[in-house]
Amino acid sequence: MNVDQPLALLGGISPERFMARYWQKKPLLVRQAVPGMQPVLTRQALFELASREGVESRLVEQRPAG
Repeated sequence: MNVDQPLALLGGISPERFMARYWQKKPLLVRQAVPGMQPVLTRQALFELASREGVESRLVEQRPAG
C-alpha cells in the first residue's frame, strides 16, 4: 500500500496525511465513503436498542460554539 496515495475511503486524503492530521486528534466525517452501503439499523431501531435495560450506550450532545 502506498501511504502517499489519496483514498476515497478517507475523503480523498492519503493515509499518511490522515495519520498526521486526524488520528487521535480530531474527527473526520466522510459522507458516502462506501457508496451504496445500507445502514445496519434504522434510526428507530437504534433508539429502541439504546433505551433497553442492560444495553450500554452513550449520550452525545452537540452544543453551539462560543
